[in-house]
Amino acid sequence: MPIAALLIDIDDTLLDDVHATRHGVAALLAAHALPYTLDEACQRWHSLTQQHWARFEHGECSIIEQRHARLRGLFQRELSDDEANRAFEPYIAGYRGNWKAFDDVAPFVAATAHLPRVLVSNGHLDIQQRKLAVTGLDAHFPHLLTPQNCGHAKPDAAIFDAAARLAGVPLQQCLVIGDDPVRDIGAAQALGMPFFHVDRGRTDGGLLACLQLLG
Repeated sequence: MPIAALLIDIDDTLLDDVHATRHGVAALLAAHALPYTLDEACQRWHSLTQQHWARFEHGECSIIEQRHARLRGLFQRELSDDEANRAFEPYIAGYRGNWKAFDDVAPFVAATAHLPRVLVSNGHLDIQQRKLAVTGLDAHFPHLLTPQNCGHAKPDAAIFDAAARLAGVPLQQCLVIGDDPVRDIGAAQALGMPFFHVDRGRTDGGLLACLQLLG
């Protein structure tokens, strides 16, 4: 069955979130003199993000509450909400100031312009819209689904069903493109959908390698 639409992740698929996050963490270290090397802090921040973002995805806390929980885990001490808000400001500046698309995104966008494309992300709607606007990708991707405007998060089948409806294409004709083994690839496998695993640690893991699946 030919591929008729693309359902595409954003962070670490189109945009280099690892790069932006590292700059955000570096700004935290510089502002607060935390007792970590940059690599240690990034590793701890990644672990805290996985833990608390999962809580946010499941509706157990707000975007601000998970942010504060990550900070408290990194600082290893209690912070009031006001203290956490102020402490987080350097991270936000460093993170947002380093949003960028991967080098292969522009040729990928050009090569797939003939197909319906829907962005499917577990990121917060407002933040993801800002990223797309800053990087200029909003002009190419008019459809964006997140838990805030869909009511479901990946790997729930409902968000992929909604994306396929937006694309106007049967689910099994939509190619899922993403980097997350569970939220993207595992979900596609469970639904019997074609998929491409973006893994930039492999020479054949970039976006352009998925073009061979389009026929």
